Amino acid sequence: MAISSRDKMTEPPPPTSQASSLTVPLLEASQIHQPPSSSVPFMEHELSQLSARRPTKHWRILLSMVALAGATAGVLVGTGVFTKSVAPADFEAMSPSRDSACPVVAPSQRVVEYWPSSQRSCSSAIAGVTHVVLEYVEVSDKVNFDMENTLAKCLVAMRQKCVYVMGALASDKTDLTATNPPNKAVRWLDRYPLDGFVILSSSTSSSSLSSLHSAVHTISSAVKAKSSSLLVALDVDGAQFETFPTDVVEDVDWVNVRLYNAKTSKSSAIYDDAAQAGGLFAQWQGLMPLSKLCVGICVDCRSDGLSIDTLTSWTQFAHSAGGVTIDSSSGNSAASTSNWNDVIQAVLPAPSNATTAPTTPQSTLKTNLTTRTTAKPSSKCGNKPRLVEFWGSEVDGCESVPDGVTHVILSFALVQGGVVLPSFQGSDAAVKTCVTKLHSKCIAVMGSIGGDTNRDEMALITDASAFASSALSLVEKFGLDGVDIDDEARGSSFVPARVVAYMKALSSVFKPKNLLVSFDSYMYEADTTKCSSNRCFPTGVEQYVDWINVMAYNVSPDANAASAMYVAATLSNDIFSAWTKLATASKIVLGVCTTSSNPLASGCSYGPGPSNDVVAQWAAWSKSAGGMMVWSGSKDSLMEFALTKYILSQTS
Repeated sequence: MAISSRDKMTEPPPPTSQASSLTVPLLEASQIHQPPSSSVPFMEHELSQLSARRPTKHWRILLSMVALAGATAGVLVGTGVFTKSVAPADFEAMSPSRDSACPVVAPSQRVVEYWPSSQRSCSSAIAGVTHVVLEYVEVSDKVNFDMENTLAKCLVAMRQKCVYVMGALASDKTDLTATNPPNKAVRWLDRYPLDGFVILSSSTSSSSLSSLHSAVHTISSAVKAKSSSLLVALDVDGAQFETFPTDVVEDVDWVNVRLYNAKTSKSSAIYDDAAQAGGLFAQWQGLMPLSKLCVGICVDCRSDGLSIDTLTSWTQFAHSAGGVTIDSSSGNSAASTSNWNDVIQAVLPAPSNATTAPTTPQSTLKTNLTTRTTAKPSSKCGNKPRLVEFWGSEVDGCESVPDGVTHVILSFALVQGGVVLPSFQGSDAAVKTCVTKLHSKCIAVMGSIGGDTNRDEMALITDASAFASSALSLVEKFGLDGVDIDDEARGSSFVPARVVAYMKALSSVFKPKNLLVSFDSYMYEADTTKCSSNRCFPTGVEQYVDWINVMAYNVSPDANAASAMYVAATLSNDIFSAWTKLATASKIVLGVCTTSSNPLASGCSYGPGPSNDVVAQWAAWSKSAGGMMVWSGSKDSLMEFALTKYILSQTS
């Protein structure tokens, strides 16, 4: 399974009105003219006086001038020359711009995401992202914030997550060297409670970079004069280190160095060498304090993208420097990753307690984990066909899953140093709230441990008892009903004996407490003619679990080949039948993935998923087996739970 992606926030209503900048001073009560004392009503009295006097030539000229001025003002307002001076109601609720309770972000922990405002809503920001940059804030004569209504609604949610929200000043679209940009930048800060700006520079010549330095200094001075806590950053081409004006560093909080989209056939060599001695990072390191050097990576590289190995070396450097910036402006997939969320998860700094992750048995840990604080689903909930939904723990709205879902598995809790870290991608408070709400709906809640990006750490589990104890601590902290093990190690890293050992230890700790345990497997693991080259199901695990989630998707990038495998799966001599020979049918849960052209809603990352006809066929088969599973509910929520509801219609 891939790292979960989408947040689903409860969004405030759109603004209903905005005041015009052409305002009139309010009058005190004593200043309001009272109608004259007369038996004739006020308006009639005034009209009668006007009708008694024929307008003079001067009056006609004056009235014409007033009419012309009004028409001109209307045109100017309509074209945006006069901008509205009162912030929309959505933004008024966000002042002050950043809660003082939010933690200060250390430079090395900085994870900045450039926001594709035209394609995604802000709720897709993954927990761990510290800054979001909205594209673009134009500082031309007609100011235009490129922000859809949905994005405007989400800003409150980002603020609640303690994410810094910044605007991007695009110098390739605007003359930043003009006199107006500093004033207009401050005006945007007055209208929207942004935390600052990132100035995007496409300059390449030394002369244009010199002019940019002057503009950055002026803009930074104006912004910092408004509040010293406001941020100003500069985004530059990584190839321009020889002409970069070093004086500009004093005016910004960090410099994002874009080291991608290399326009050369040797781009991969440039990427691979960047973090090495004498590479591009070393060149930039000599131009500024290391804490201000932010490494820029791309998701939608227009040239050869970054390999995972390169990404790893870059992020290791970035987290010893000024952090990392992720350009995901189109939301497309990176060349070497399943989707942009994998990139973000790969670059997120390790949890603060990861550096001290214990390798000794969990019984020696001095943690302050709370005991179960939420009640399990009541025994009165009844029995329903099992339908398991994975849910990204950083995504709000888990309680929105349709009635009929029996289990929600929160992803992911990570393994570090052989034990489970007691946290998810979402905040502890949000996870506990999710658990409480799901329990109130008679839905059992489990935590998934591992995940594809954590497979290397899963392969290093050696102390089975310590692993099991740490998993129990996770369950007790969040009031979970059990755990799911998503060990996606493959090839030589996957050692069946090791897996069986820690699953046995897990079962010995969980079963006496009536806690659930599930295990995730690839579809092909039951086929002995195919699995030997990658990994086969570790025989013995089946006796220690309540069920096995068979990930029956991501089987082939070729649509025809994948379809053939899906259609044949339920045949008596095919893969699902093979699974029932490894474990009792009641323990075999068939997993399907959401399919969508929207990468945020698609759970399938390697070829297409099964069609509706196939899903119906599988659902019928699952009635005599262990049920169905969806990867993932948080993605399916973006499609009004279309896949989940379809499965329910086929199994109820």
